[in-house]
Amino acid sequence: MLENPTFCAIKNLTVAKISPNSYPLKLPLSLIIYDCWRLSIAIFLQTFLLTLGFIISDSKIAMSQSLRYAIAQVTTDGTVNTQVTQNGNVAEITGGETQGGNLFHSFQYFSINTGNSAAFNNADNITNIFSRVTGGNISNIDGLIRANGTANLFLINPAGIIFGENASLDVGGSFYGSSANSILFNEGEFNATDINTPPTLTINAPIGLGFRAAPGDLVNRSLANNGNGLQVAPGKNLTLIGGNVNFDAGTIFSPGSNVELGGLLTTGEIGINNDGSLSFPDIARGDVSLQNGSSIIVNSGGGGNITVNARNFELQGSALFAGINSGLGSPNAQAGDININATDNVFITGQDANNTLTSISNSLLFDNSIGNAGNINIAADNIFLSNGGAISSFMAGLGNSGDITLNAQENISIDGSNNSTNSIVTNVASGEGNSGTTNITAQNLSLSNGGSIVSATRVLGNSGDINLNIQDSLTISGEAIFTETALPSKISTNIGFDPEGNPAKGNSGNINISTSRLSLSDKGLIDVSTYGIGNAGNINIDATESITLDSFFTKISSSVLSTAEGNGGNIEISTADLTLSNNATIDASTIGKGDAGNIDIDATESIALDNSSSISSTIDPPGEGDGGNIEISTGDLTLYNDASIRATTSSKGNGGEINISAINLSLINGATVIADTLGLDANNIVEGNGGNININVADIRIDGTTTINFEGEIREVSGGIYASNSGNKIGNAGNITITANKLSLANGSQINSFSRGIGNGGNITINAQDSILLDAGNELEVFTGISSGIQENGVGNAGNINITTSNLDVFNNTNVSVSSLGSGDGGNILIEADSLNLNQNSIIDAVTSFGTGGNINLEVADKLSLDNNSTISARALDNATGGNVDIQANFIVALPQGNNDIVASAQQSNGGNITINAESLLGIAKRPLNNTTNDINASSQITGLDGTINVNTAVVNPVQGVIQLPNNLVESEQTTNQACQANRETAANNALVVKGKGGIPARPDEVLTSQNLIVIGQYTDDTYITPEPRQTNQDTIQPIVIGQYTDETYLTPEPIKTSVGMIQPARGIEITSGGVVLTAYPTVGVRERTPQIKRNCG
Repeated sequence: MLENPTFCAIKNLTVAKISPNSYPLKLPLSLIIYDCWRLSIAIFLQTFLLTLGFIISDSKIAMSQSLRYAIAQVTTDGTVNTQVTQNGNVAEITGGETQGGNLFHSFQYFSINTGNSAAFNNADNITNIFSRVTGGNISNIDGLIRANGTANLFLINPAGIIFGENASLDVGGSFYGSSANSILFNEGEFNATDINTPPTLTINAPIGLGFRAAPGDLVNRSLANNGNGLQVAPGKNLTLIGGNVNFDAGTIFSPGSNVELGGLLTTGEIGINNDGSLSFPDIARGDVSLQNGSSIIVNSGGGGNITVNARNFELQGSALFAGINSGLGSPNAQAGDININATDNVFITGQDANNTLTSISNSLLFDNSIGNAGNINIAADNIFLSNGGAISSFMAGLGNSGDITLNAQENISIDGSNNSTNSIVTNVASGEGNSGTTNITAQNLSLSNGGSIVSATRVLGNSGDINLNIQDSLTISGEAIFTETALPSKISTNIGFDPEGNPAKGNSGNINISTSRLSLSDKGLIDVSTYGIGNAGNINIDATESITLDSFFTKISSSVLSTAEGNGGNIEISTADLTLSNNATIDASTIGKGDAGNIDIDATESIALDNSSSISSTIDPPGEGDGGNIEISTGDLTLYNDASIRATTSSKGNGGEINISAINLSLINGATVIADTLGLDANNIVEGNGGNININVADIRIDGTTTINFEGEIREVSGGIYASNSGNKIGNAGNITITANKLSLANGSQINSFSRGIGNGGNITINAQDSILLDAGNELEVFTGISSGIQENGVGNAGNINITTSNLDVFNNTNVSVSSLGSGDGGNILIEADSLNLNQNSIIDAVTSFGTGGNINLEVADKLSLDNNSTISARALDNATGGNVDIQANFIVALPQGNNDIVASAQQSNGGNITINAESLLGIAKRPLNNTTNDINASSQITGLDGTINVNTAVVNPVQGVIQLPNNLVESEQTTNQACQANRETAANNALVVKGKGGIPARPDEVLTSQNLIVIGQYTDDTYITPEPRQTNQDTIQPIVIGQYTDETYLTPEPIKTSVGMIQPARGIEITSGGVVLTAYPTVGVRERTPQIKRNCG
């Protein structure tokens, strides 16, 4: 019902008596009014007049300003000599005012019944027909509008225009339907609301459309049947300008033409450009919507643009199509563009629960199409795709698909559902050509529940790049669930299969992302891949604040897949903080023929991986190619709970390298860094070396194990750093190089390079400037330590271990070991340290079962200590030749009864040799092995094949460097000075020690300090006990006293208790000829000096 119903009056009726030959009982024009009671009055009036034998030839219906009607008639308003003649169902329009090539018409009402038409009978030389409707009623067009020649037709009705299901156009030029108030010219305007002012009639082309406040809406319900409908000739413009513009199951099928929709909601002007397109001012625009299966189709052999200018644009269960049709086009043909400009929001959504396809598409539709598809450009504050909404540029013929550009001032959301995906796609579906580029700019971008951005090629051609510039956050999460499958939310470029299932040929595009925060979860995916013959693209991500990946199957991936022949793309990531959790991955892999891509991550603050998450470069069967390298640079790198960084190859090819640069590296609870080469098929041995691991950090902490369920058995697995050949592979294990300040391995963690295939074990080189600590703690089930070796059934030489540090502690069941248990020579161990400490069942070990045993070389600047069943051993098993042990140290200390051994042994061959060069050996000696003593032993189970032991310690000459002192050890009283007495309560009150300085004594005024040689005298009744001189075989020993000042505060020192007994403090010194003897009793004698009190000290 209309608001504020009032009266309507019929006036200026012109009637004619029906003659016998008149067309019986048929009105040339019927009255259509939308509310029921007015419709009843209209029917009554029509029936009444018919009964009187009259025909309504011209009618004008006046209404109050609060009402707008659709009047089913074409009538003039008498202002510009327009004439309307009704010929059957055709209203023929003639007359008007002509100025040059412009023809002006003015109507009171302009509506066309179903099956009727309005024909502008203009001359062929007319360029523009300007028609206005001034009566204030909506124009209802459910028939045909026709004009002669190639004239452009303008129809403006401020009250609005409705195109019914049967509405159609037959004009040779462009058509402009609008609720504008006026048509603007340089000289003035042709106004539809102010008919009392003489209109401007000019020969010039129009420059715009003028709008008043609250213009009427335009509605299109037209259906295109048999080539009819709303359409204009190719290259012409079909423009609908409101108010609001709404398509309700309406269609525009206008091949090759330019369709433009839009409107204003307030007073303003829309400019008309020279090419007939429009320029919109920056004021409040109207809304444009297409719903209920509406469509705009401009496909042809080339050209054909669709342009929307609106406040909000909504596409619901409807479609926009531009492109080149089957059998059309040429190599140089260019399809038009689709441009949507919305000041607020764009909604592209499915119609209902069945997710009716909603699409904006620019394409080459069929295999025999030739040319290039146009571009799709969408700009708005917010862009929303949901329930099956899609934006696509694809090619199924011969040519390139177009670019897609989305620019949102705020947010873009691509949200799928359980029954459909929402997507932005550039695709070469069949034929030959390249996919277009996708460019998206927004403040925030969200892909959820199967939402995707994809660029692909399926036949011959390259897929396009995807460029995302997201100011704040980019989130990718969830999947769309279908009956038999699920599709994740993703950003992807790929090379796929043609319709016959053959691999496509071409390179995959790159993905470039710039944002502040990137988040992937719940199977969210960023992927570049190839199934075809060509290379995968690169992934470049710059997230200034953070990147997070969470959950299983959530990943950033570059893949060469099983049918592919090409190289994987590189992954480059730059951010402040990178976090992966719950099986999330960053992966560069190949299972086809080609090299995997590299992974390069620069996180200025931190990288954290947790719960089996990984950064990996892999080659898996049936792939053939080299693994990519992994480069990581960060502040803190932390891996927890079976998380890993891995470069592995289990097929033909070499593994990639792992290079880590960080301040701190922590591997906790089974976390690993692995470079491994492996063959999975024992019957098909393949070739390839493992990659190297290079780590440069300040501090490394490796701590703990994890448990896995292996075929129903719970196993404990060590965390650590591994470079290996795991078997069934011809190739060497990689090397491990670590540079750090501090390194700590604890509780089942390892640094290990091994081979169980055909190839050598890798070398391990560690340079830790400050310290290295190996401590198994309470973990006894798995190995803790540093090792390199050839395992059983392996063929090759074990790698070497080279360690340089200030302090190396090997504690609590930990090992530093090289081994060859297969076929090959053992590796060597070289340790350079200031101090080396072994304690509690710890071992430095080189063991070999075949070939030549490995050697152990220890260069210790200060102290080498062994305690509690610790061992340094070079062992040769079976027929292997024993390795040597070479130790250079200042002191070697083994605490008594500790079962600490230095061993070189062999079973069926020559034992190795032991060479020790030290200043002193304490608590350990050359002897047969015993479980309680500390032993140095070189032996073989074959008699006569024992190794040799050479121990070289320094010989101390007690008189070396002794000089003759003067007889008078202390200067005479004349050379001394009275000084203030030192505070007897302080530790500075010590006895005078006279240091020989070529006969010159120390300064007498110095306070005596604890740095001097001190013997505390025994206090007894305020006197010193003075021993008598003693007679020896050579001489009479005359004691000399360096005694402590007598005072009740100085007592006899107590013996010192140690683990090996009591040590009596020295309390006296006796000087013999050529020697000094410390005594356990106090000595008193001559040349004693007590602190002097200086005069005037007070």
